[in-house]
Amino acid sequence: MIFLLCINLNTDENTEAEIDLTTANLYIKTDEEAAPLTAVYSESLQGIETTAEIVFMKNTDPLPYDFMLKCIAEDKTPYIIIEEGQQLFDLSHIEEIAESLGYFDTDAYIELYPLYVTPAFNSTAYRQFYKNAAEIIREKAPKSKIVWAIAPELIYNETDFLPPEQSFDLLGISLLCGLNGENTLPLIYDKLEYLSFAYSKPVIISRFSAADYCEITHSYYKNEKRKCIYALSEIKALYPNIIGVIIYEANNYEFEGYNNRLLISNDDEALRELTTIIREFENDTERERKLPVCGVIISGSAYLKEEDYNRFFKPTYTAVSLNSENYINISCALKTEVSEKNKTVIICEYML
Repeated sequence: MIFLLCINLNTDENTEAEIDLTTANLYIKTDEEAAPLTAVYSESLQGIETTAEIVFMKNTDPLPYDFMLKCIAEDKTPYIIIEEGQQLFDLSHIEEIAESLGYFDTDAYIELYPLYVTPAFNSTAYRQFYKNAAEIIREKAPKSKIVWAIAPELIYNETDFLPPEQSFDLLGISLLCGLNGENTLPLIYDKLEYLSFAYSKPVIISRFSAADYCEITHSYYKNEKRKCIYALSEIKALYPNIIGVIIYEANNYEFEGYNNRLLISNDDEALRELTTIIREFENDTERERKLPVCGVIISGSAYLKEEDYNRFFKPTYTAVSLNSENYINISCALKTEVSEKNKTVIICEYML
């Protein structure tokens, strides 16, 4: 027999002192399975089994039919990166691409106008274009998912170019570790934390790589590169809303005026670890949807502000006062998995 104990913290003694509250991201499991997304940019990584195949095109290019047929024959999901070219915000080209894609009647990802550098074009015009383009794609190619992808350097100021959230399905972030010989992992964790708090969209790592040589220092970073790859597995565990990863390589990637060599395929140990992590992404089919509110953790139990609880769950449970605010103990009201280390609360099922 299992007894569930709910502790009422609303006592005179507790209301007089501040209680240490650990803020936590809140996720809820759904019945829908998440289709895994894994892909590679580089020809040298083609031996890794992935779920998607990448093609690059300018906005004025026609959809490559040979690529689409290859994806269908190999049971791969097309991942189409549409970059801005001439006639920047001309919607007629987007309509032609969407109509061609709709003809194949297949699932696909469209990374539309990714922002991997600070753009020179007008932000208001970009947001309006994105909204209109998304409406066209949803009408003409309804099985497509739209990815809005950005570089980490633009995070915290991304709202300048952020399209309406109904205009994209997934948020993509580029994680290129060790650029110019710097340890960028702490900053990467900070930015992923911010994205998890700020948006309820699923996230994909739209470009992942690590520097193994930097021109600024004329140094090789083999061990540091491996640490970044090992960190990818931890990142996946810390942020359940990350549902896919795309591996990127470049012999000469310029950052702040210096070239970096981003190669993983030249290191057997790094490549083996990366292959294992990709399988982790592909085997993870449980969908965990991030709620647009945060909870708190106290001594292994999860709490949610009363007004937030009432937005998402019923019936109403008796609230307790924590630091002069009303909270519901959701570990009593719902079945939860609480991780103080990762600062996450996963709601597994209702206990009504």
